[in-house]
Amino acid sequence: MAIDFKMLMREERLRARERHAPPPAAAAALLSEPRSPPPPLPQTDVDWALPSRNDRPEYDAEAHAVDCGVRGIAHIAEWCSAEEEEAMLRCTDGAPAHRWTRLRGRRLQSLGGTPSSSDGGMTREPLPSWVQSVCDELVRCGVFPHDQPPNHVLLNEYRPGQGIDPHKDGPLYAPRVAILSLSSRAPPPPHARRPGAAYGVSSQAEL
Repeated sequence: MAIDFKMLMREERLRARERHAPPPAAAAALLSEPRSPPPPLPQTDVDWALPSRNDRPEYDAEAHAVDCGVRGIAHIAEWCSAEEEEAMLRCTDGAPAHRWTRLRGRRLQSLGGTPSSSDGGMTREPLPSWVQSVCDELVRCGVFPHDQPPNHVLLNEYRPGQGIDPHKDGPLYAPRVAILSLSSRAPPPPHARRPGAAYGVSSQAEL
């Protein structure tokens, strides 16, 4: 099933209008009154950054190639440590609720911008600092070239038993993408579309 970018754009524009709309008069009067401070947010690693490690596996097209019938597919096992994985999961779980879009069988964060029919196909926004640090390390390890660094991230959350049907992403994601699988096995590699097939996730925590 293809991702409906038009639907995502409409939902994002609606949320943006709701965030910037002035409050009604009654609500404005209530907001101007003193009130008790909100409860503290759960502790998160918003200032965390993926460290640059000399022992991190670097991309090797031949050594990491996957024989799946699709050229150019590679798999790098254990690219991040268990401690780094836990930190990234805490950063993800600590994201504000408004960042999440609830879809069938998953939740999604669209980071770095919103797909757009204008502006070169993307309304760009800065990536969260911890996400930017992961992108920088992907470039340093050769997963992305220095002149074409990643600038957009789709962060999907799948619960045990959830998954997504095989689909084809649009040209915005050409010529290169990377999938970092946290707390689950790596997803199946791309393949020719098969009726009834679905991508699933394991309840086991593996990189």
